[in-house]
Amino acid sequence: MAEYVDWSVNGTTYRYWFLAGSSIASNIKADAGNYIFVKPTINGWVPLYIGIADDLSDRIPGHERWAEAVALGATWVVAHVQPNSTKRKAEEKILIGALNPTLNTQHRRLATLLGG
Repeated sequence: MAEYVDWSVNGTTYRYWFLAGSSIASNIKADAGNYIFVKPTINGWVPLYIGIADDLSDRIPGHERWAEAVALGATWVVAHVQPNSTKRKAEEKILIGALNPTLNTQHRRLATLLGG
């Protein structure tokens, strides 16, 4: 397995690194950043939830959506550090809009929300 996964949207590539697991806080950096709960498929990684955090090591362990993500097949968390709050929020919105993760309710494509 690669150490990272790249998400490409509109010519921009966002690189996310695999973390040891959502419950192992000692292996997660205490930095601000973006994270994604992913499940493996034969065609690659499918994002189930995309989020942001001021402190990844505080936000990811015990996350309120992790159990739902696991029930849908999530096995890993990928993340990267982004200290700039404005950039974190913009990236989250872009990736949710483009990748349409099942567990996100904000920033999703309208057709999906309407059942189309």
